[in-house]
Amino acid sequence: MGARSSQSRGPGLNKTDGHLLEYFRQTFGAGGGGTNAPPPPSPSMTATGGVISDWTDPGPGTIYRSHVFTSSGTFEVTEPGGDDTVEYLVVAGGGGGSHGGGGAGGLVHQPSYSVSTGSYTVTIGAGGTRAVNGGDSFFGPTSPGAPGAPNGTTAVGGGGSPGGIRQAGTAGGSGSGGSWNGTGGSATQTPSNIPGATGYGNAGGGGTDGPGDQSVSGGGGGAGGAGGGPPNGDGGVGRQYLLAGPPASTQPVGTPGPNPGGGYFAGGGGGHTGGSNPRPAASGGAGGGGAGGKGAPDPGGDGTFSTGGGGGSAGSNAPAPGIAGAGGSGIVIVRYPIGQLTASAKASGGNISFYGSTTIHTFTTSGTFVVDNNGGSPLAVEYVIVGGGGAGGFSPEGGAGGGGAGQYLYSSSHTVPTSPQPIVIGGGGNSSYSSSITSGNGTNTTAFGSTAYGGGAGGNGYGGPPSGGLTPGRPGNGPDQGSGGGGAYYGPPAGPHPGGASNGPGGNAGGFGYWVPGGAHNAGGGGGAGGAGQNAGPNGTSGDGGIGVRLPASFRDPSQSIGAPGPDSTGNWVAGGGGGGGSDNPNVGGLGGGDNGPWAGGGNGAADNRPAPLGPVLATAGMMNSGAGGGGGGTGDTTGGSGGSGVVLIAYPS
Repeated sequence: MGARSSQSRGPGLNKTDGHLLEYFRQTFGAGGGGTNAPPPPSPSMTATGGVISDWTDPGPGTIYRSHVFTSSGTFEVTEPGGDDTVEYLVVAGGGGGSHGGGGAGGLVHQPSYSVSTGSYTVTIGAGGTRAVNGGDSFFGPTSPGAPGAPNGTTAVGGGGSPGGIRQAGTAGGSGSGGSWNGTGGSATQTPSNIPGATGYGNAGGGGTDGPGDQSVSGGGGGAGGAGGGPPNGDGGVGRQYLLAGPPASTQPVGTPGPNPGGGYFAGGGGGHTGGSNPRPAASGGAGGGGAGGKGAPDPGGDGTFSTGGGGGSAGSNAPAPGIAGAGGSGIVIVRYPIGQLTASAKASGGNISFYGSTTIHTFTTSGTFVVDNNGGSPLAVEYVIVGGGGAGGFSPEGGAGGGGAGQYLYSSSHTVPTSPQPIVIGGGGNSSYSSSITSGNGTNTTAFGSTAYGGGAGGNGYGGPPSGGLTPGRPGNGPDQGSGGGGAYYGPPAGPHPGGASNGPGGNAGGFGYWVPGGAHNAGGGGGAGGAGQNAGPNGTSGDGGIGVRLPASFRDPSQSIGAPGPDSTGNWVAGGGGGGGSDNPNVGGLGGGDNGPWAGGGNGAADNRPAPLGPVLATAGMMNSGAGGGGGGTGDTTGGSGGSGVVLIAYPS
């Protein structure tokens, strides 16, 4: 298929396309006659959505455009072309670990699918918390009458590990590992109903109950292999797809694996081994699986976000003192060939796109930025760095605080040397599932020697004796640089309960929670990068999250989905705070990112425990790659939403 970019640029090939020019010379000859010239590129479709990356496969000389979705959105075909065939990958969220390893999210690959003008829905499944299955991911036409199967492609969420010992694993896209003496869970992912698509999932491994501390729980299944059993219980391996960047380079998404180039997805979570036995801790499967714990104090690792990896096991000590790992969120990638690059990138790393006269590098996962095409000279860039958002708090009987956003840093001018520059993307915090365990802060994002600190977790809402509470809102990481989490209702004394502090630029404090004896159990919103979280009121209202920040003009490419909607009806907002959780009074939770939200990716707080048929409304997670905070939990043992992972954006003149 040929190409027509949605941004008009010079038609000539450049230094980075030398391999393509050489291909044309070898294929068509070097003479000047018209019969030796390559045919003009046929027009291709124009599409929007996701994070866009344009790149060249040096082997055949094919130039591709990839749309990478780490959060839900729409793939919109705005103009048809000569050959409107795409390839896509759909990966579901991984299951949470517990006594065994969580199963990886199901994976579906479609190598050839015809699209037409119109909208295609993209849904990204969330990773499961402890013992909870991952969410389904989906790609398909919005209108049932669109070409292809009317129901689209669904990847099934990975199985969450069983919550008790001596239990079988749970079924899912890939099954979770069994606990002691339990068999592994079965795989339910099947090929899509769209012809030509292939689905992948495998069973979890079984466990054994040996003498003393020799017991082993099974690893979760992965898209490329079953979970392991004794002696180690390793997670099953994922599968490799080189769809978002040149095969000879490290992929901008996915994780490393057995073959070079990265791009592995849907690895199973590791099981658990006893503390004093000679075996090592179980490893997570390549493709984002979290490592299993070893012995009583060791937690299970989280599945890597945007891979569908399963969470690692904390063994017999889940939930405390060991903490089981959460599953990683899913991902959707859509790619198709285009005829020519619209400009020349002066550096490599991340997803590379061209907007107006600007080149943009978007890092949604960790990688390396290298100035390798600027004549050997350093490169002046502008950048945005956002830390991971904090999780909303847990609440068995009242409002829990919203998570604080990750810190937002911006530089309008920074000189990058030619040496490789590591980029580390912070993950969002995971919500607690127990009143004895605090929810997690987001982790830090680093680039060019600067650190954007993770946001603070929302306070847990718990009204039991003796003090009536567990935690106030937590401050952001570092010297309180990320935004603070919202304060929770947590019992005596009556009145306000503090939110987490924030002392740095690009962060703000969380709002306070409020308790009225016999009445309101309400929580504060998490702080946002643009403003503090709102306070809970004494009249049964929970606070909205703090407002976020809109990205600078260089990063507002309308064809891409970077950031989220904001309060001024524009897009490209990031780092909103999570809303506070509701109480058992008639009170919905606070909204993410400010009044009339959710804005800037912030998660909404949970609603009250309403009777059927309405029922409770659960807290929502912060948007991936926005650094937003998760919403706080509400009545009825509801966990809060996870925080959104961070992001690094780099721009320079093309």
